Amino acid sequence: MAKFRSESLGREWLELTESDGQYGLAGLGDLSFLKSLQQSRELVGGWASVDDLKVAVASFASNSIFDLMMREVLQKATGEWQEPFTEDELCHCRLVPTVVVDSAILAGAHTPEEVSRQTNASTQCGTCRPDVEKILAARLR
Repeated sequence: MAKFRSESLGREWLELTESDGQYGLAGLGDLSFLKSLQQSRELVGGWASVDDLKVAVASFASNSIFDLMMREVLQKATGEWQEPFTEDELCHCRLVPTVVVDSAILAGAHTPEEVSRQTNASTQCGTCRPDVEKILAARLR
């Protein structure tokens, strides 16, 4: 069985599983997240190949936390996911871990200024701002 997972720091998680050509979807989140999960389970039942997953990525085009996480698990399942930033700590001045920045983006911080307000990343010397922008661009494309 193959598992592909996306999670927000201490918040939502989404997992796509594949076993013998059958796909399953599980997750945890708020009411809106769970409604999207339920609707998506109907789609998952019709997927039979990696090509179906590649086509499905376009179905999740909004920047809601569910769609962001769904795109990630689908891209992981098709081998197309690339982490936009691989170091554990993104902001060395404020000691902000990358996972905190990514979780803020998933939760709705969709500009560098919003990320800075929610995480303190890039509020001192600013050298990590391009990295914040790189993660934003990868998540919100």
